[in-house]
Amino acid sequence: MPEERRRTGGAPPTRRCPYFPTKLATDPCGRCRSYFSAEALAVVEDVRVCPKCSTEIELAAELAEAQRWTRANFFAWLRSPRAAVLGALLLFLALIIGGGTVVFINLASTPLPYETIRRARVGFTQDFSLDGQGISLVEAINGGGAWAPAGATRRLLLDGDKTVIGLADQLRVDPRDVAALNGVGGDHKFRSGTMVVVPLSDRHTSARLVDGLLEPNLPGWQSGPAQFPLDLVFWSEEPFPLEKVVIWNHELEEPASFIAEFEVYGAPVDPRLNSGSLELLGAFESPRTVGSNPQFVEVDPERPETRWYVLRVLSNYGHGEYISAAEIGLFGPEPEGLEPVEDDG
Repeated sequence: MPEERRRTGGAPPTRRCPYFPTKLATDPCGRCRSYFSAEALAVVEDVRVCPKCSTEIELAAELAEAQRWTRANFFAWLRSPRAAVLGALLLFLALIIGGGTVVFINLASTPLPYETIRRARVGFTQDFSLDGQGISLVEAINGGGAWAPAGATRRLLLDGDKTVIGLADQLRVDPRDVAALNGVGGDHKFRSGTMVVVPLSDRHTSARLVDGLLEPNLPGWQSGPAQFPLDLVFWSEEPFPLEKVVIWNHELEEPASFIAEFEVYGAPVDPRLNSGSLELLGAFESPRTVGSNPQFVEVDPERPETRWYVLRVLSNYGHGEYISAAEIGLFGPEPEGLEPVEDDG
């Protein structure tokens, strides 16, 4: 019996092999079961298969191999477009997270502006009163402000070459500035306990007079050299008749630096531009105590209301280097017809 007849179970083959047209399709593929010539079939994984199935088996094997986490596959994946897209996405997320972290660290390490602290407290409590004395119309949160002559330098005790021992805080200064102000080279090292001239800290500017913050851990105002008289200028958002002046002294300052004798003036215009327009409203002496020291001004109904007031410091209690105050408030008459809010609890 011919070979072709034996393989097809006795039926003579009539179909030709698509890969070898001169041969008859006598042998089945072990995978797809289609018939091909013996020459077209190849053994793959111990099975005789056609060229198409052989290619599919090889591709499946390659895909399986590619999915294995090998060093070669890893570097091949890094060169793929998918890796480029994923890398760009991860970089974008890292920049966002890193930038947010930097912002958070900066915010955490940067003190809040004093006015922001005061506004947060007022917003939380809905109470504009300053230490129970009423509403200071020159406080910054109410649209007011204060000005004092800037003191260029101070003489303080130096601890090492960077820290000056102040009275309300430790003042950090650049040792090069200290050296220059004291007429020595920039690399000069001062011994601890040396009295030197240093720049005035910007933590104790006139803005501290009207920030509404009285805590001892927050800085108050300090003048430059204690030269008298010294004029402090205050202004409000709207004109008002002055009825009360309150000076708060800082509990960490030397009592000798507290304001002692002072006068209060009203002015129709900014007194820094026209000092000849001042009108004396009263002369006072503030006690040498910590906390609030209210001084009352006689209100004259005939006196025009104004936005501008001057507190002229005539003396302190003997400190020769500077004058200090934690806060100064200027108050008008309490509005009539207002009753205190009763606690329902």
